[in-house]
Amino acid sequence: MGARLGHAARAGLVAALACLAACAAPDLPRAVEGGGAVPAARVPAEAATLRIAGLSGLPGNAGDRIRDHFVDAAAARGLNVVLRQDVPVSYRLFGQLSAVGDVTGVTVAYVFDVLDANDVLVERVHGFETAPGTGGDPWSGVPDATLRLVAVRSVEAVNAWLRRPIATP
Repeated sequence: MGARLGHAARAGLVAALACLAACAAPDLPRAVEGGGAVPAARVPAEAATLRIAGLSGLPGNAGDRIRDHFVDAAAARGLNVVLRQDVPVSYRLFGQLSAVGDVTGVTVAYVFDVLDANDVLVERVHGFETAPGTGGDPWSGVPDATLRLVAVRSVEAVNAWLRRPIATP
């Protein structure tokens, strides 16, 4: 029975992740070929500045911890994260996270939208991580190591995107 609950919870989380990915930034322009919003010129990783402009779906203490882990992971990869809100940056990240728990553990789903200086959605990072935990409030069962893993995997995906060769016209 516990395994069935685990599969049902994870199936629900996959549906939630799909919804998060589809709904994460409905009012933001998306760069599209042949029209639509015009993205800013791509900034190479070495010159790019990043800021986590918003996090939603998780309690404040978890948000503070994931932001700290994100900054540490970015610094370890040579990426520049700006913490001040009044300083212009190359890319702003908006994260939405969700936690679902059952008797088998907790699963955290995440989506980070990367917007350029023209507020165009230029990249989307998403995934999920599992951790042992209990039912009840799923965020209370999410250990710091899982938040660190979400931050590290998100930074790795953004770093890989920033380091992809820039296509020349």
